[in-house]
Amino acid sequence: MPLNSVGNGTSWECLRIATPEEVAHAICFLLHPNTTLTTGHALPVDGGLTELQAHGLVHHKAAA
Repeated sequence: MPLNSVGNGTSWECLRIATPEEVAHAICFLLHPNTTLTTGHALPVDGGLTELQAHGLVHHKAAA
């Protein structure tokens, strides 16, 4: 897990998109009988990108 300097702080990025298997694991977690109290929740499977963007720690690079 690389630490990268982004904006004014330090953040962790996966630097890749999720594999189909990783998305399937998240789906299986939500469908498991022991997660009955997990309702009405969006589960981003994006390596933390959503959280970093919410705090302004990731800026999109301009197209070259």
